[in-house]
Amino acid sequence: MEYTITDAVVVHNDVAELYWNVLGEGFEETISDFQVKMHLPGEDNDVRIWTHGPLTGENKIIDSKTLFFQDKNVDNYTAETVRIMFNKNLVPLATKKSNVGGRENILKYETMMADTANSKRENAKLEMENRASQAVLDLEEDPRMYMYNRALELVNELDETSENKQKFLDRIEKTKGVVNKDWKETLEYRLESLTDYNYSLLNRESLDNFIEEINEGFDEETKNEYLDICKNLEKIVEIKNANLRRNFMIFVIACYLILLVFAIYKLIKILREKARFKGKYYREFPSEDNPNVLEYLMKRKSTNLGISATILNLISNKVITYEKEQDDEIILNLTKKDYVGTKAEIIVLEILFKLVRKK
Repeated sequence: MEYTITDAVVVHNDVAELYWNVLGEGFEETISDFQVKMHLPGEDNDVRIWTHGPLTGENKIIDSKTLFFQDKNVDNYTAETVRIMFNKNLVPLATKKSNVGGRENILKYETMMADTANSKRENAKLEMENRASQAVLDLEEDPRMYMYNRALELVNELDETSENKQKFLDRIEKTKGVVNKDWKETLEYRLESLTDYNYSLLNRESLDNFIEEINEGFDEETKNEYLDICKNLEKIVEIKNANLRRNFMIFVIACYLILLVFAIYKLIKILREKARFKGKYYREFPSEDNPNVLEYLMKRKSTNLGISATILNLISNKVITYEKEQDDEIILNLTKKDYVGTKAEIIVLEILFKLVRKK
């Protein structure tokens, strides 16, 4: 893919410069290997290059007309910018003019930026050295395989120019025997716990953790020995999983059978009740019977709910009215004294206005 960008170069009174954001902050992907190669239109033995972005970036002048910039593992949304200062005679057709001197200002700014970046790099190196040193101390105090691998990883991340890197590696090497002994003892203990109580603690997760501990070691003979044992444990895990699946299926089938038996029982009960019922079947209630009658038909008994529903029905039919006193007491009044209702309604009215009121 090729494209042309116009007016990218700025020409000052003394030099020309290309200050270009070659990778913007909006880029969504992480780039593992980022490279930029730049070619001047002619040779310039005094060409200069600076780059801005992560401290891991590096630039170099390949020859008098070729420059190179690269970075590794550039995070997404991270900008990479390059600045080149070169002879303005190489771009005689450039139209973007600043009409000021540029060299002194560019050198002053880039020197300040370089000093800041170098200070950050030195601080980062010092921090890495401190982390590696602390990891080695932790290993010497607690010589376990995890501590060994952690210390080795941090020390290997140090720059090759580090004066302490080899010293750290030598100290790590001295702990190797003790670490290996502890690792073997740990593997033996883990194996015993997995095989105890008829392999009750052995499952997919515990076996994977055991294999992970095995692979952490550096003793290849011991690693191969235990990995061979794990092959047999794999078969046991498969058998246990198969048994679990079988037991689960038995449980599910048993649940379905219980539900089926219960459904058959309910169906038989419904059919028996239907067989005992000799009356005519209606989709809706065949009459406008009062609530107490409907309750008895549904439940085959009368309860306080039926009596309350009868009272509410009498209120709805204006046979009874009610008043609410200031103390929230409800007063019932019989408004239709000559009302002729059902036997149940008459009984309820007698209870309310004869028996209760007399008391």
